[in-house]
Amino acid sequence: MIQDEMHLLSEGFGTIDSHFESLLDALLQEFCGKRFKYITMTATVSGVQEQIRQLYNRDTFVFPGESPEPGTDNDFFFNVERADGKPMIQRLMFGLKPNLRDNQFASLHTLFHLARFLDRVSKDLHAHAVKYKVSDDELREMLRFYQCYLTYHGKKADVHGMNYFLNPVVTSKIKDPEFVPKPLTGDNDIEDIKETIRTITNFSGHKIHVTFATSVVSHGVDIDRWNVMIFQGMTRNIAEYIQSYSRVGRKFPGAIFLWVYPNRVRDLSFYQNFELFHEIMDYKVEKTPLSRWAKLGFLQTFTSLFSAAILNYYSNKLEQPIYKVEDVNTIFKEKKNRDDLVAFLKKAYAVDAPSPQSKWMEANIPTEADHRLNYLCSYTGAQKWFFPNALKDSEEYYFKTQYGMRGIQPEINMLLSNSHEPIWRKFEERNEI
Repeated sequence: MIQDEMHLLSEGFGTIDSHFESLLDALLQEFCGKRFKYITMTATVSGVQEQIRQLYNRDTFVFPGESPEPGTDNDFFFNVERADGKPMIQRLMFGLKPNLRDNQFASLHTLFHLARFLDRVSKDLHAHAVKYKVSDDELREMLRFYQCYLTYHGKKADVHGMNYFLNPVVTSKIKDPEFVPKPLTGDNDIEDIKETIRTITNFSGHKIHVTFATSVVSHGVDIDRWNVMIFQGMTRNIAEYIQSYSRVGRKFPGAIFLWVYPNRVRDLSFYQNFELFHEIMDYKVEKTPLSRWAKLGFLQTFTSLFSAAILNYYSNKLEQPIYKVEDVNTIFKEKKNRDDLVAFLKKAYAVDAPSPQSKWMEANIPTEADHRLNYLCSYTGAQKWFFPNALKDSEEYYFKTQYGMRGIQPEINMLLSNSHEPIWRKFEERNEI
C-alpha cells in the first residue's frame, strides 16, 4: 500500500481513514492470510512514529534518517547543486512588513512593480542582456518563466479581494503587460484546476498570468512556469508554508515575497527572526494531530465497517451473497455468528493495539453491532433488498454509511423570530443579558 502526502491524513480526516486502513488489513488477513506493507511519503512530517501507529497500527522505519550535517557536502542523502563552485540558489525569500497599509494592498503593489519591471526589460531587451551578460535569446527565454505569478491566502475572502482590487490598484495604472487573473479555492472543481494548469503551462505573449489561491494548490500542483509567489500573511503552520512555497522555483530560480500581517504577534515574530527561522525551519514542523480512538470518529465509521464486514467478510466465509435484510436476520439470529462478526469488527478497529483508549472502543463494538442487528430484525420499511439502505432508513443519525472521508455533523437550523419584537428584549425578559 503506497500513501503519498501522508501529512494530509490528520485530524478527523485521518481518524476516519485509519479505520478503513485497518479494515482493509483485516480483510486481507482473512482472505489470504497476509498483511499489507505500507510505504508512505511526505516532505514535511514530525512525530512520524506516532502518526503511523495511529494510522496503520505499525512500527516505523524512516528513510532517509537525520543527517548529522544536513544541507552540506557531507550530507549522505541530499546533494548540493553547484555552479562555478558555488551552491545554486533555487529560491530567494523576502520577508516584508507593510507600514500604514494592509498586506493585501502590499501584495497588489508587489504585482504592480513586478509587472513594470517585466515590461521594462521586455522593451529594452538588448540593454538588459548586456547588463546581465546573457544573449538576447537567452534573456527572452528567461522572461517566459517569470510571466506566471502565484499569490497564497489563508481565506477565500482574501482570494476574491485580490481579484476584485487587481484592476483599481494595478491594471488601471499600467498599460502593459496585460494581466490574466484566475482565483482558485476549494470551490473550484478538479476540471477547473486542470484547465488552469494547462493554461499556465502553455501561457505566452506579452501578458502576466496571476493565480490567487488558497491551500488548494499547495499539494500536487507541479508547474515549472510558477517562479514568483506572494504570501498574504504567514500560513497556519510550518508544514503548510513549506508545501506552499515549494510550488515555485521547482526548475528555475524562484522569488517568494512574504507580506506579514503587521498587527499579528506571530507574523511579526516570523518577520523579526526571518533568517534564523528559515535556518531551523525543518525542525519546527508541528506534529500531525491524529487519533484513531476518537469516539465521534468511531460512531461515524461504525455503520460502514459493520456493512463491509457482512458484505465482504461474512459473505466470503459462508460463500453466499448477503444483501437482503432477511438474509442478515436469518444468519445473525444465531449467537455464534453474532460473536464472530463482533470479533472481526474488533480486528478491523485494531482494538488489540497497546493503547488504553482502545478499551473503550472494544467495549462498545458489541453494543453498536447488536443495536443495528436488532433494528434490522424489526425493520418493516421498503429497503429490504439491501440492508445498508435499510439502516440508512433509520432515524438514528449514525446508522448511515460514510459517503466521504470527512466527518459531517448534523445540521443545526437557525431561524429568525417571526415576531416584530426585538430579539434582545426577549433575552432581557428571560434575564439572559
